[in-house]
Amino acid sequence: MKRHTFGDVSARAEQLRRAQQIVEASLSTGTSGTLLVSGLSGMGKTSLLHAITPAGKPWKVVRFKADAYEAKLPFAAIERLLHQLRTTQEHEPVADAAAHPRRFAALLLGEFDRKRHPVFLVIDDAQWLDPQSAMALRFAINRLIDGRFFAAVASRPMTEPNALLELLNELDGRSEQNAELIVDPLTTEQVQVVAARLLNRGISQHSARELREATGGSPALLSAAMALTGDIDSFAADAGIWEVPIPLIDAARNPFARLTAAAPEAGTNVAQICSVLRDPVELRVMEDIAASLGLAVDADEAAAAGLIAQRRWRGEIWVAPSHDLLAHAVQQSMSADLVLAIHRAAGDAVEGRRGLRHSLAAASRVDDALQDRVRTIVRGVSTPAQADEAIGYLRRVLALSQAGPEHDDVLIGLAMVAMRFRRQQLVLDLLPEFEALPPSAMAAAIAVEMFAVAGRLPEALAAAATVHAPDPQCDTAEDRILRAYIAAVSAQFLLMMDDMASIPAQVAVARRRVDEVLPGDVEAARERVRWMYSADRQHMRLLGWTVTSAARSGQREVFLAALGELGQLIAEAQPSPELVDVLVTRAGILMQMGDVEAVHSDMLTARAVLEQFPHAWTAGHVRVILTHVNYLLGDWEGSLAGADTAVSLAMDETAYTVRPVTHFAAALVRASRGEAAEVAALLEAGERSRISQHETYESAMAAVVSAELARAMGDPGAQLRACSDPALRTLSSTTHGWMSYRVEALAALGRVAEARTALDEVREASAVRWQPYYGSMLWLEARVEDAADRQKTANALYRQAIAEPSAALFPFPLARARADFGRFLLRVGDPAGAREQLERAAEVFARLGAAPDLERTLALLERAGGNGAGVPGDPFAPLTARERQIAHQASHGHTNREIAESLFLSVTTVNFHMRNVLPKLGLDSRRQLRSLARSR
Repeated sequence: MKRHTFGDVSARAEQLRRAQQIVEASLSTGTSGTLLVSGLSGMGKTSLLHAITPAGKPWKVVRFKADAYEAKLPFAAIERLLHQLRTTQEHEPVADAAAHPRRFAALLLGEFDRKRHPVFLVIDDAQWLDPQSAMALRFAINRLIDGRFFAAVASRPMTEPNALLELLNELDGRSEQNAELIVDPLTTEQVQVVAARLLNRGISQHSARELREATGGSPALLSAAMALTGDIDSFAADAGIWEVPIPLIDAARNPFARLTAAAPEAGTNVAQICSVLRDPVELRVMEDIAASLGLAVDADEAAAAGLIAQRRWRGEIWVAPSHDLLAHAVQQSMSADLVLAIHRAAGDAVEGRRGLRHSLAAASRVDDALQDRVRTIVRGVSTPAQADEAIGYLRRVLALSQAGPEHDDVLIGLAMVAMRFRRQQLVLDLLPEFEALPPSAMAAAIAVEMFAVAGRLPEALAAAATVHAPDPQCDTAEDRILRAYIAAVSAQFLLMMDDMASIPAQVAVARRRVDEVLPGDVEAARERVRWMYSADRQHMRLLGWTVTSAARSGQREVFLAALGELGQLIAEAQPSPELVDVLVTRAGILMQMGDVEAVHSDMLTARAVLEQFPHAWTAGHVRVILTHVNYLLGDWEGSLAGADTAVSLAMDETAYTVRPVTHFAAALVRASRGEAAEVAALLEAGERSRISQHETYESAMAAVVSAELARAMGDPGAQLRACSDPALRTLSSTTHGWMSYRVEALAALGRVAEARTALDEVREASAVRWQPYYGSMLWLEARVEDAADRQKTANALYRQAIAEPSAALFPFPLARARADFGRFLLRVGDPAGAREQLERAAEVFARLGAAPDLERTLALLERAGGNGAGVPGDPFAPLTARERQIAHQASHGHTNREIAESLFLSVTTVNFHMRNVLPKLGLDSRRQLRSLARSR
């Protein structure tokens, strides 16, 4: 069979030229690039990848093809890629407890770092990447594209693209070296050209139309059809136009089927076995399967006929179908009995989980042996990744089970695995079946969790209310554990619904339920529910809900006592998912109290615990709060770096409520820098990800971001609109930040009476005292008095605001207060005083990269008689966003490896950027960089 070349026709040639230009631009400039090639199977994506891949130095080419079998196996693709990259077998394995996309991405970055040349990564069939590997690759590629790196990826169209494909779509069009090519089917005219070239003689347009209809415009299918028809004697030797025999096309809508029919029997048998297996398998394994079925096989004959591909890997010959379309055609032509027989034989011949997959595919019912194999895997689950795999097997077992107790038991097992590792989104489609389970404490526990994850919190609480303590005579250890679990999570759901009044009573019930669990109950209960009970950890979480409800309802004595007790438990607690949850709970309280530094410390601790327990319910909140706190404390580069990680992982979180606020928090720094397009995209993405109106941290974050962007752009009208939605008053805002923007906007618009009313609302909303996250109360009062032209009062308030000790912790709002004070002093005729305040404000704006504020402040400074010469400019202004982050850390004395670990970058990427950073800043050494930073 002749090999089809991608650029056989003009339209294809143009696409090939464009792809080659993208690659050549990257290679010649030494910068990164990405190319996503999309199209249906058989359209020539693989040919295009081959055509554009560079040969020889200076690039290191890494080729990888995802397998359909591995699409459900967590981290299978990334592990196979790592195995291919490693030059030796000596490497530190990833512990099960650490199986996480970021960890695997770190390993991948490490392997790329070991390459002496920049990497050109080629990934084919990316639609088969398992979700965890796709996430890890997204992480890695998102960081590698900052250096010398190119990724060329081919994929079929997907209804829901995986994380890697989403990244490539986002990059498309950002620069000339990031693009997507869509490979469409050949037109009739193109079929005519290709067929004529393959046959060395012309064909009629009628035949071309027939061929296109038969092959769907697929170059691969067209090549197969031509291989079958090229040798027939149905035309005269001197004929210039060849008519394709229509009966051939009618007889085989997929010409690959005819290829198999024309091959020797031993070759056909190989094709049939490989087509059922689909993915590469060792030649010896294929021969074992054939022997068990009594089939004669000859791999060389199959390869010669174009039915299979052979390659040597890891010291063995591996075989696979030559094309997915061929495998499909072959399997379609086989009897159902033969397909099942091959699956059954493969279940015995193929080792491990691959064999289990084939055994499950062959099964018409679940026998004891098969059930035991699945149970063994389920019992060994210790990480979210393993849970995903187990859920896949259990779903297949569920499909084979008959209605009744056995079916219900498998369904319960599915739910328990999903609940334990926060993978409920993988089984939410089974919610109607969960609801139909016979009434029991177990059924109620499952319904409670599934309703909650689906955003149906009132229904979750209603399901919890159906569980009551039974007659002690028929009470069981498992029932007691389940009741305690249901009562405890019910308190959490009340908190999410902001039903503070009901929480104390629910916490009291939950504590009783936890204490009702008897010594020995955990050992007596079935293994699948034991994880649900830990008296210490459950009491710790319940105490957290008590602290929050008492704080929000103003019960000061209860709050202080519970907060102190919680602090003791946290100090003594061992790392666990529950510890992460209570640290997040305490962070919300400490944020309201104004102890931002303590919040920062708690979240750093929580982040460390997440390395061991990535499936904590509030994992996403840890990243959001760190992003927010870094922004408030003036570490904008740290905030951006954390936001990047948070957004990358947000869509993998079970706690759906954190998805919107993750995108909103990521927009904070960008809003203050006036990056309107980026802010709009993040706000839109956050709204798209919202499935529930219940929020668990800073519910008004979107309004704050919109108001901050409007303020940065100097548009008080838009700023007022952003924080005037009546719905904001019903939200449980952590910082009440939107209220400060409202006061400031009204003052800027000269609406003094309304500004005073809004200021009174701020005072009333502050449970203890106003915290100056977005501006101190004294500054807000000064703005109102300034707008009212009460100059003496405004002057005194401004002076108090800039001298307020608590305001010094938040450099950006303090700089804004100084800028406003400088503007005021200039207006009332004190240019010298104005210059002092404006220069100090400009210094901060320059350091943070707050360009809009800096521009306005410098303009005021010039009016005050200054020229800005005393204001150090932003020394990092020439740098890109990523270069700023790296320079920021390097200026604090961190090594390149430490920077790579902190920003989750490859060391090679950091090296690449540092080589750019120093020349751009006119520096020769890192010591000079540190000196430059100290001068900021």
